[in-house]
Amino acid sequence: MAVTGVRVPAGAVVTAGPPPPKLRVVLLGDDRLNGAGAADITGTIAFQLAQRLNAEVINLANGGRQLAASDFVVAGQLAPDLAYSLYDYNNFYPNSETLQGFGSMYAAGLREFVAASTRAGKPQARLLVITSFASSSDADFAQPGPFARNIPSLEAFRRQERTEVAAFGNGRVKIIEGRGRGMPGAAEPDSPDGVHFSSAAQAAQAAILAAAAR
Repeated sequence: MAVTGVRVPAGAVVTAGPPPPKLRVVLLGDDRLNGAGAADITGTIAFQLAQRLNAEVINLANGGRQLAASDFVVAGQLAPDLAYSLYDYNNFYPNSETLQGFGSMYAAGLREFVAASTRAGKPQARLLVITSFASSSDADFAQPGPFARNIPSLEAFRRQERTEVAAFGNGRVKIIEGRGRGMPGAAEPDSPDGVHFSSAAQAAQAAILAAAAR
C-alpha cells in the first residue's frame, strides 16, 4: 500500500475552522446541569453554553449528585474562567442533613473553589451559584412526602443558598436565581416527565445562564 497523503483539488476552497474557545467553563451539580432529558447532546445545557460562550465546557455534574466541597476543589484545580453550580434539594436531603448543614457544606465549597482556582493560576475565576429550581421535588417534600420529616420549604432552601453566598462576601461568587427571569419550569412542554428538562427548555436555560456570565 502506498500512502500518497491528502490530495486537494485545484479548485477547492479551504475555509478557516471555528475560533478556539475563549473560556473554560466547569459545571457542578446534579442532573439539571448534567443534561438529563435532552433529546441528544446538542440539547444539553453544557453544549448550549459552549456554543453561546464560545467555551470549553467541562461537565462534572451527575444525576443524583449531592453537594461535596471536594467537588469544588476539583473544579478550581481545572483552572476555569467560570463555573456554575446547581444542586437541587431533592439530591441533598436523602442524607437527612439539616438545612444549616447544607449551608455549611456550600460555604466550604465556595471557599475551596476560590482557593483552588487561585492556586491553579486563575485568581479571577468566577463561580455562579444557581438557586435550586426543582419542581417535582416540591411535591416530594410536602406533607406527607418521603422527606417531610426534616425538609423546609423550597424557598427556605434557596434562601440558605443566598445567605451563604452573601456571607462569603467575595465578588467572584454570585447568585443566579433558578426561578424567575424567564427560567423554564417543569411543566409541559418544558419537562415531559415533570423532572428532567427538554432540549428546548435547556436551551432557554442556557441562554439565561450565558447572559448572566457576561
